[in-house]
Amino acid sequence: REQRYPLVITDIHMPQMDGYEMARHIRAEEDAASPTRIIALSANASRDEKARATAKGVDAYLVKPTTGQRLLDTIGQLAPALVPEARPQAQRQQAESADIDSEIDLAVQRQVIGDDAELLQELALDYLASSRAQLAELGRLIDQGDLAAAAETAHKLKSSSRAIGASGLGDQLENFEQAVAAMSGSAAGAALTTLKARHQRVVNALQRQLGLPQT
Repeated sequence: REQRYPLVITDIHMPQMDGYEMARHIRAEEDAASPTRIIALSANASRDEKARATAKGVDAYLVKPTTGQRLLDTIGQLAPALVPEARPQAQRQQAESADIDSEIDLAVQRQVIGDDAELLQELALDYLASSRAQLAELGRLIDQGDLAAAAETAHKLKSSSRAIGASGLGDQLENFEQAVAAMSGSAAGAALTTLKARHQRVVNALQRQLGLPQT
């Protein structure tokens, strides 16, 4: 206990003393002028559990499986001295984490995929390829005036988007699916432009979540 650390990484669920109990002891014994930063890992992706962790004194809550890059980014945000090269990037990294949270519902993603990191990467890579192809198909169908077929393609993309955790994009696709048959060609094209912009944000979020290059 005499040794003080600038940052601690802990699993929430551990034998003998769980992460919450550890956080309580650290907060009770630390110097308030130089608090220890606590990063907690958990398989529970619920917002309630994340809020509980914050209330218990945890600084950052990461859902497993996570990536080494995301963990490094979080360390850079909380304790830049431990990752010197992260200092000028901390603000950008914080914004990127917010992008993931705003576009990917991790709780939904976990319900569908579970804890299998390899399966998540496989499904995400498949989604990145197939969703782009489906958006291109939507453009062709709208140009051809086949709005009924466009609705069917939007339905397929809606389902795969929701399965990967992109609930917001899924909702937009549902609205498009229900309304496109009554749209003019120009209105359908404008709606597709909006969908493409939202889809790109989802692509960016998935690539950041998995530590993939941005495309």
